[in-house]
Amino acid sequence: MLVDDAVVVIESMYYRIVRGMDALNAALGSLREVFWPVTTAVLTTMASFLPLMLMPGIVGKFMLVVPVVVVTALAISLIEAYWMLPAHVIAANIKFTSPSKTQKRRIAFTSKLQHIYSKSLLKMLRHPYLAIILISNHASRTKDFNPYQNG
Repeated sequence: MLVDDAVVVIESMYYRIVRGMDALNAALGSLREVFWPVTTAVLTTMASFLPLMLMPGIVGKFMLVVPVVVVTALAISLIEAYWMLPAHVIAANIKFTSPSKTQKRRIAFTSKLQHIYSKSLLKMLRHPYLAIILISNHASRTKDFNPYQNG
């Protein structure tokens, strides 16, 4: 599993800052919360590339570059996510007092989508046999459009 460690760290910090924490405490709390999960995810990805270093012969010499670059990039990414990113967030001192225009649009879109989904789900639950027929009909029609189907 490939995890973008910086995204996990910044999302955790954002979650805390939006709920009223100052940036320093949000950074410290976030790092305490996500340090081990993110570190183990990155270490397992590194470990999956390390066997390529042990390949013998000319193929081994050729493939050596791949694990070295991947492991180095992941290590640098981990350092950046734990050290530089929190420092930048603390230095930026951004306040999230009210949602931005984009956030307001996202909230409106999500609530509209949730409303449509809720209405559809209620209809499906009230008429389960009709729902099964519609889903079966849809599933049977899609096989005609499968470009990988033989025959």
